[in-house]
Amino acid sequence: MRVRVVPPGGIRAPAGAGERVAFTKRACGTVPAETRRRLEFVRHMTLSVDIPRDPTAPAAARRAVEGLADRIDESMVPDVKLLVSELVSNSVKYGGDGQVTLQITTRGPRRLRVEVIDKGAGFVPLARDRPMTEAGGWGLHLVQTLSDRWGVREGSTLVWFEIAR
Repeated sequence: MRVRVVPPGGIRAPAGAGERVAFTKRACGTVPAETRRRLEFVRHMTLSVDIPRDPTAPAAARRAVEGLADRIDESMVPDVKLLVSELVSNSVKYGGDGQVTLQITTRGPRRLRVEVIDKGAGFVPLARDRPMTEAGGWGLHLVQTLSDRWGVREGSTLVWFEIAR
């Protein structure tokens, strides 16, 4: 597993480039602007982890989230771990050959963006259409339910979500 920590001003994807927003539901919190700026300066960073594509990948992704516990609000950690685990599991199951890349960008203790990238052929997210009693197929439903915004980058297998509480 390869881990890279990118300081503020480091690697950034072009905002909105090729992204299709699949879901938006919550507004950002009401933290005073000056406090928000100070926290973002202190807590903004990007963690990038290359994870071998094997059955241990979801656990490795959860450990990466645990490593950020001092930078994000502790109440967010369980949801982030669950969503990261679901997306990485999908990458292992459906993605192409090679590793899975997990990128987590913190923008203060209560805001983050997660991207899970693999070498798959890409996909279009579809609503779950199986009976509720049937196992499997809940990953993207959980992402939609627990995140504030999520989507896929067109032409690739990059799934992202944002949480801002």
